[in-house]
Amino acid sequence: MRSETSAGPEQQTGQVAKEQASRTAGEARSAASDVASTARDQVRTVAAESRSQARAVAEDMRGRIADEAEEQTQRLCQGLRQWSRDLGSMADNADTGSPARGAVHRLAERGDAAADYLERNGAQGVLDDMTSFARRRPALFLAGAAAAGFAVGRIVKSARGTGDGDAGGAQGRERQSQADPAGAAGEPQPIAEQGGGVPPQYREVR
Repeated sequence: MRSETSAGPEQQTGQVAKEQASRTAGEARSAASDVASTARDQVRTVAAESRSQARAVAEDMRGRIADEAEEQTQRLCQGLRQWSRDLGSMADNADTGSPARGAVHRLAERGDAAADYLERNGAQGVLDDMTSFARRRPALFLAGAAAAGFAVGRIVKSARGTGDGDAGGAQGRERQSQADPAGAAGEPQPIAEQGGGVPPQYREVR
């Protein structure tokens, strides 16, 4: 009877300790689960914000690229129209019987048609048509792209050369007037008085 009585409190103490340990472990698991859930939520939130920011940046870049492409397209269109007008003027001033007159007129008309196409479709429409044509006729597309690149380069170079030539002529005339003011004014240089322009040591001693 004494051994059973003495063993009772020890068993109760052990049971209480086990229950406390079980509760502590459960609380720890619950806390760890909460922390993991919170971390997952934060990761998902950060990932969603990052994707949203990336989409916003991509949209902004696409918008800027599209605006730049449209601006360059408009410049090319203006260059084509100016080029076509110049060709038309050359053809109008050519001799009536010249065999090149009709060819130049046709070339000017094609330039106007290309400018109309650019204005009507814009940069995106041109890109879509070029992509479709390149898939159907790759060899012909490469040849046409090379010819178009050469023509565009000539147009741009001609436009720049005209502006540089005008500026260079004005600068040359200004430098000439500064170097020879009397000649620029068209007046002769005055003749120095006798003996006035000769150093004293070279004058004749009387």
